[in-house]
Amino acid sequence: MVALVIWAVIAVVCVILEVLITDLAFLIVGIAAAGAGVSSLFGAPIWLQILIFAVLTAVGLLGVRPSVLRRLGLAKEFKTNIDAIPGSRARTLDVVTVEAGLIRLNGQSWSARVDRDGPEIDPIPTDVDVIVTRIDGATALVQPFHNS
Repeated sequence: MVALVIWAVIAVVCVILEVLITDLAFLIVGIAAAGAGVSSLFGAPIWLQILIFAVLTAVGLLGVRPSVLRRLGLAKEFKTNIDAIPGSRARTLDVVTVEAGLIRLNGQSWSARVDRDGPEIDPIPTDVDVIVTRIDGATALVQPFHNS
């Protein structure tokens, strides 16, 4: 009976936290705790209750939650590394043409070229703000930055 009370307290606390945070993570942990509590009603040993809790939590957080967040349009996309660079501002350190050039991007020197998919601007002079449109290997493809 003690195990049931503990699982119920965990479930209730998680549901309250979910109402405050609304990220679905605490709701899933609360449901897993409720599942473990139900198993305690049927006389499951504590190791099995903990296993049920762990499996339900893992399945919920890794399988169900991402799918539900996508369906609700709440999934957050985090861009990292190369994916985070397009759209960044940089400054030309040398003349940038469709063949070659050099820019300062996030404090580092990068090889650069004028992006041919943009307007016909060639060359971009030294000491001009540019916007990175995409990355090709280790080269940033850029266009002049225009304040709008």
